[in-house]
Amino acid sequence: MNLTKPQKLIYDMEKYAGGAISVICGGMLIRGKKGTTEIQAAVNELYRLNDALRIRISETDGTVSQKIMEYAEQNIPVLRFESKAEMDSYAEKYVKTPLDFYGNLCEISVVVLPEQYGLLVKLHHIIGDAWSLSLLGTQFNKLLNGDFFEAYSYADYVQTEEKYIQSKRYERDKNFFVEQFKKCDEATYINEKQSDSLNAKRKTFAIDNAHANLINSFAEKNETSAFMLFTVALSAYMNRTKMNAEKFYIGTAVLNRSGNKEQNTVGMFINTVPMLNVFDYPTVKSLCNFIQGEEVQNVSFADVDFSRINKILEKNSTEFLKA
Repeated sequence: MNLTKPQKLIYDMEKYAGGAISVICGGMLIRGKKGTTEIQAAVNELYRLNDALRIRISETDGTVSQKIMEYAEQNIPVLRFESKAEMDSYAEKYVKTPLDFYGNLCEISVVVLPEQYGLLVKLHHIIGDAWSLSLLGTQFNKLLNGDFFEAYSYADYVQTEEKYIQSKRYERDKNFFVEQFKKCDEATYINEKQSDSLNAKRKTFAIDNAHANLINSFAEKNETSAFMLFTVALSAYMNRTKMNAEKFYIGTAVLNRSGNKEQNTVGMFINTVPMLNVFDYPTVKSLCNFIQGEEVQNVSFADVDFSRINKILEKNSTEFLKA
């Protein structure tokens, strides 16, 4: 099978970086005690139900493809920790160990603490996203409780996307971003310093309850969302640090799961689209409303792949339409 558009984004990142950099890791803990044999059986059921966990990548003569392996029972490792802090310390190091891009792209371990049990999951980003991690946690919990849940094949999404690429809607989506490009044909960068390193590290800021309540209250009063407020804050920063730039794009991740089937499928779906910001509104509320409108509009066209959008932004729109 071919890679999907979201998978192709990850593949391009891997090739650009020259190594395995796209690893996501997550864990879940449940209070109580449970036998490791029962937990391991539930994990094996996750492998059976979710074919994305069994994807293997291959490359022949410069052409990349994927294959879903038949289900086979896995030997699930059991990790025992004395505390959550000990588990977190282990996980922080564990996530930095890359997965073999042409080998097993999923590792699931059972974790056992004195009064808790759960999972530690590591996926290559080409087979899963943050939603997938959450979905695996939900499925795991329901398996242990004997509850019913839906699980669908990622191979179905591959076929759906191939039909989309041949459709008129795909042409419509491409043309939408051509028109967006005409509104702002220059790129604006937060930082233009050159670097020979791709190393990155997340910096986290915790907002206390009092300030979180203020943010949510302001958003509700002005009929917007906390996400929009933070987007406006980023827009204001861009405007003030980039010589009062009034038009620029902000790369925005979209869930790209349009229906119940996609929302219950483990796999890589996340797409990124350039959201046009026009910093020409007198109040925070009016700017929030504009950006919110832009995002809603973009999401309806967001199935088109980011690499194609890049070509739109880099080339003359007329040349692109002839391609």
